[in-house]
Amino acid sequence: MKALAELIPQVFFDILARYVPGLVLFGSWILLLGQDEWRALLSTVVGGRLDDGNALPAATLVLLFVPFVAGYVIAPLAKIVQRCNERGWSLPPLPSRAVYEDGGQKWRPKYWWVLNDKDAGKGYDWLRRNAPEAGALSAKIRAEFTMHNALAVAFLAIAVMAVVAREWGWAVASALTAPLMAYRGATTEKTYFGTTRKLCANSPSPAITLKPPPRLIWLIPGDKREYPLWEDGKGWLDVRELRPSLKHEHVLSDVADWAPGKARPYRDGRKLARELEHEAEPAFVFLVPGSFWRLKR
Repeated sequence: MKALAELIPQVFFDILARYVPGLVLFGSWILLLGQDEWRALLSTVVGGRLDDGNALPAATLVLLFVPFVAGYVIAPLAKIVQRCNERGWSLPPLPSRAVYEDGGQKWRPKYWWVLNDKDAGKGYDWLRRNAPEAGALSAKIRAEFTMHNALAVAFLAIAVMAVVAREWGWAVASALTAPLMAYRGATTEKTYFGTTRKLCANSPSPAITLKPPPRLIWLIPGDKREYPLWEDGKGWLDVRELRPSLKHEHVLSDVADWAPGKARPYRDGRKLARELEHEAEPAFVFLVPGSFWRLKR
């Protein structure tokens, strides 16, 4: 029974993360560009003797094998989509709650992508070894967000094929679906991290202790605060709360200098954010939101 519990997650992962995106891509290629090539492929499989008696077995064999290959081919591109989601490259910050300062209304950023939770990944490996049933649930969610990332790549490729085939409606629909799949991949990955942490917290002995999930801290220049740090979704953060996690005192003074009348260009802010990333614990992620979020409404 334990061996079956260990096997099922891997089968689920291959079907969801590899086969489904590959089948969508391969099936769309047949419909848009490869109808003649599809017949030729089936004929090749049966040695040039394609007829009504062997067409169905040949098509079944091809539809089982080729989508897996296509899914594995686009897997590296799906990983790129995942990394873009984790760094906020494909999904920009959204406005959070409004903050009133000096009678003016300003918006603060709020991320809507997913922060990479490496410790939750360690918890996933631990669940697979020590709690196979809980690990199977976590593996299924992991397969789902990998599938959505791969589907984003597949639909982008389908949009290109549709343009070549001059199927403009299909091209527009596929181009619009690709970012939706990337967004769904980000939200499902966030669910995967949260669920994995909950499963680890409720797992039987021997329990595993995970470090806290990552916290996103925005560097907000030009505000009348002594320490202008904005914790995503929670409000202002005093730099003294970062003191236990930072290695060097000069980094704290650099943050304190990021204050009214001393706002530096965006490039310098990114340099300070990288320095904070290097000096702080891995649980902290520092970003500069840019000038848009400082505009008054």
